Amino acid sequence: MAPPTVSDVSLPRMVDVAGTRARFGDPPERSGRDFCVSPCRPSIHQHDRKRTWINAALLAALVLAVGSSAVFAGDTIYGRGVAVARNDVLVTVESHGRTRHEVRIVAIVLDPHRPGLAAEAQTFVEGLVGRKYVRLRIIRRVKDQLVGKLLVEDPADGIQDVGIRMLEEGYAKRLPAFDYVYKYGESIAAEDVAKKRKLRIWSPR
Repeated sequence: MAPPTVSDVSLPRMVDVAGTRARFGDPPERSGRDFCVSPCRPSIHQHDRKRTWINAALLAALVLAVGSSAVFAGDTIYGRGVAVARNDVLVTVESHGRTRHEVRIVAIVLDPHRPGLAAEAQTFVEGLVGRKYVRLRIIRRVKDQLVGKLLVEDPADGIQDVGIRMLEEGYAKRLPAFDYVYKYGESIAAEDVAKKRKLRIWSPR
């Protein structure tokens, strides 16, 4: 008998497991840890984590650069009154011993038809805030101009609202558009006091 040839021998079938699974939508089986082939590229999640850390670092740098000078509506600043403008309701507040904020007192305006009262109003406000502890509540910010309520902590007279005091003494008129700042009508009542007493702006010429 002739010896059997290779073609007569029944060889075991080779099954393409990976290919079969791929055709049926199943992922190929993997054993052990997956290693990336050189060059190894970071995953999308790694990119996201790196981007998050970069953004956080940039934000921290921005905060440090801006520092305490960045104030916005709703913020409160504590400091001392150091200067008062002559022809406007502007007061400069110094906080932390070095940072200065120029604030326009909210809800009031000087009477442009009574310019002679400007110097008197300046002296009055300087007496209220000069080198005293003040609390400034920011109502709004327009570019670099702060607008807010200015409260003075006076040892003798207690806490006083500078804007209300100017209205009561007739140094300023109220701006009705800002009546909402005083929800209990304090600005209206203060102006009425000066009108009834005919003080300064309301005095007969």
